[in-house]
Amino acid sequence: MNYSTINEKPCIVTAKQGFSVSYKERFLYSKYNPSKLIIDKVSELSILPGTIFLCNSAILEYGIKELCNKLPENCLILLCEFNKDLHKLMEQTYSQIKNDLKNAEIAIPTFEELFLLPNIIQKSNYLFKCGYTFKSLGYYKRFVRIDFSAGTFFNENLYNELENACINSIKTFWSNRVTLVKFGRKYSYNLFKNLKKIESTIKIEQYFNKIEKPIIVFGAGQTLEKDIQTIKSNREQFYILCADTALQPLLRHKISPDGVFIEEAQNIIKKAFIGTNKENFRIFAGLSSIPELSEYIDISKISYFTSLYTNANYLENLNKKNLLPYQNMPFGSVGITTMYYATKFRKDDSVPIFYYGLDFSYSAGYTHTRNTIAHIERLCKSNRINKVENYNAAFSATSIKLSKDNSCFSTPVLLNYKNLFDSIFSEEKNIFMNTIKLYENTNSKNKDIKEEHYTNNIQEFLKNEKDKLLRIKNILTGTEKLSPEATEKTLTKLITSSDYLYLHFPDGWQFNYSQSFLNRIRNEVEFFLKLYE
Repeated sequence: MNYSTINEKPCIVTAKQGFSVSYKERFLYSKYNPSKLIIDKVSELSILPGTIFLCNSAILEYGIKELCNKLPENCLILLCEFNKDLHKLMEQTYSQIKNDLKNAEIAIPTFEELFLLPNIIQKSNYLFKCGYTFKSLGYYKRFVRIDFSAGTFFNENLYNELENACINSIKTFWSNRVTLVKFGRKYSYNLFKNLKKIESTIKIEQYFNKIEKPIIVFGAGQTLEKDIQTIKSNREQFYILCADTALQPLLRHKISPDGVFIEEAQNIIKKAFIGTNKENFRIFAGLSSIPELSEYIDISKISYFTSLYTNANYLENLNKKNLLPYQNMPFGSVGITTMYYATKFRKDDSVPIFYYGLDFSYSAGYTHTRNTIAHIERLCKSNRINKVENYNAAFSATSIKLSKDNSCFSTPVLLNYKNLFDSIFSEEKNIFMNTIKLYENTNSKNKDIKEEHYTNNIQEFLKNEKDKLLRIKNILTGTEKLSPEATEKTLTKLITSSDYLYLHFPDGWQFNYSQSFLNRIRNEVEFFLKLYE
């Protein structure tokens, strides 16, 4: 064979000990012993249960059977190829050997699915176009990348990005699971309690594209005070939004914002609203935030939005019935949420947005600006031994030094927020950090906000949900008697459609028809029935 003349299209060619693939003046497997390198690589792997393998450019069958024979339980092989010509050849190879791999968990994402793979694996029961149903990330703990051939050379950056994105997806999944175990029940409880009152509120969408004044967004970082006197002296020029923890510092400077954003689900945040019942600002609240605000703030001054804190059937059911307020991805930071809605509120991107206090860092001794809840509590607890300065935050094991002179620190969580902030707003125009611009003789006025309310179908949904829980209770207690098969089928359907009953269980990433699981469901039914009553 003349190795100097190789087809532009991928072509299977004879090697000294088997077959190789020639493509664009390259041999993708060795021309001497094409199977040895990858089989040796697979044989050296130490495989743990719960592993997803990104098998990149596995064009020929070498190594696939050997890998399948080594797999423990809950493992999945994803055959990935970003080159369309090689992808077609890989599909042909797999169709020839798939009968030998009947018991193996293997999926070939299409060319289009590959680019969406990090999002696809976040879903439960996703059906790939190849026919494989991806169950849930809850079955898996890690990703392992294996490059099967030199075909990865043609899209090396894409394979690197895919690997990093998939690893981040599984980290995010389990990080969210930890959060749900701790707060999931509270989130659901708050959501339904707020939902009961939402008919008396104004839709947040009524503020979209209505603000013509320059907008200022305040977080609770130390830069909140940078231009505070200038802003105070020219208050009427601006439309001011702030995160909940930035409210008290602004009021201390005699600046009442136009809107305050809150997402906190725990009662500790109520301290930020002490003495504010006579203020005229509007509260923009996450549907899972504390419902007690409406007890001492007029409900008509609250507008809700939905942070989709998890993929849940009950949220999807609410969404299908158009009962959820405007939805956004869960940012994790109320400062980012405030900034996100500021971009929604402005008339267009010609309206500038200035932001302060969204630092995602802090100086030695301080984590927030003065007069925030954290700062006031430090003042109250300080004495000769316990100083008001919080140096533990700057010099703890988890802190990250951002400057050589020890003047600026952060944490991994805050830096993740910073990266998220940059990725969301990097393409937005006229956004300025810690810099204010005054406008002389501005006559800009905000458009009128229509008071559009929600429909009254919410009460009907809540009544149906209550009836559903009562039926679950009756079946579990034996009041309603069914055959064993009908019992399992009925309970599975009812409980999974109301998955807020178990999402906060440590093993609640999926429904489990077992006695111990159902016993816990029984307790949750009683808890949520009290809410509906």
